[in-house]
Amino acid sequence: MATLLPFLQAQAAQLYRLNMTQYRQLKAQLVAATAVLVGLGSGMAYAAGGRDLALPFALGGASGVLYQYMLQVRGPCFGGCGPLQSCYGLSSDVSEPGSAKLRLRPSNRLR
Repeated sequence: MATLLPFLQAQAAQLYRLNMTQYRQLKAQLVAATAVLVGLGSGMAYAAGGRDLALPFALGGASGVLYQYMLQVRGPCFGGCGPLQSCYGLSSDVSEPGSAKLRLRPSNRLR
């Protein structure tokens, strides 16, 4: 059984990486589908009610696409405080299966 454990751990890590890759692809497809639907909806709104109806629809849809995109991008905050999680005093590590941790850290932003 002891010789089988490293094999199972390696297999679990490989499956985890595959699932995370599929998850990232799914998120990208969601953003693309939302953008297409916003474009089509804006065109239909323009045809039905002109610019006064299409503009708010397009702006709301574009902000929704931007929001979805920002949810999946890990980058620096607008305030320059490092990774997005550190802006809110959170730290997460999901690089390996079973290693997900959420630690709260004190933040100056709440004072």
